[in-house]
Amino acid sequence: MDWSASARAGALAAFFALAALNPPDAEAQACLGIPQGSAGGIAFSLGFPDAALRYGLEGASANQDTGLLLSGEFALQEPDKETSADTTSTKSVGGWLGWEIEPLNEQVSLCPRGGLTYEWDDVGNELTIPFGVAVGRTLDLTWDGSASVTPFAMPQFLWTRETSDGSGEVMREIVFAVTGGLTLNFGVLVIGGRVGKIFKEGNDPVFSAFVGAAWR
Repeated sequence: MDWSASARAGALAAFFALAALNPPDAEAQACLGIPQGSAGGIAFSLGFPDAALRYGLEGASANQDTGLLLSGEFALQEPDKETSADTTSTKSVGGWLGWEIEPLNEQVSLCPRGGLTYEWDDVGNELTIPFGVAVGRTLDLTWDGSASVTPFAMPQFLWTRETSDGSGEVMREIVFAVTGGLTLNFGVLVIGGRVGKIFKEGNDPVFSAFVGAAWR
């Protein structure tokens, strides 16, 4: 299985550990790259893992009153048949729950985030439970707030269970990963990029770009 497909994952352990803190009044989840003031959005993404392309459809919905964010993604990863010995397509589906808190100050967004992703191909499958804490901030680029930039970053741990269909062998482990990026918001239009790195031997950083729409 391709570890890069889980690089943007976001568990409930961190969520409950911080649940005693008060949520913000009406901030968006800038920690997850969603522009301040947005109630959600949808985006198409294109990732560039080694010798492959990854196509994704992402969606998110934020509750301004509670600070809760629900997000999901479906992705298809196709190998480059000219440069890769792997000719197997990989599919993945995932869902995440985040909760925004602001213990630093009113400008910095902090979110514990957890979820579940499932990835499969012709030779096996992989279940990943990510858990981490993300931080971000939305900065206005124009005086009227019509354009903004939102830098964000998320260190996280990934618990994985990889199963081989042929041998039935099961491998479990916990690894550390970091994702960071920028979101540019121009009214409804949202564009940006992310870089994810899983700290496991043989895994290189993976860049992805996205474009979509955000609504208030």
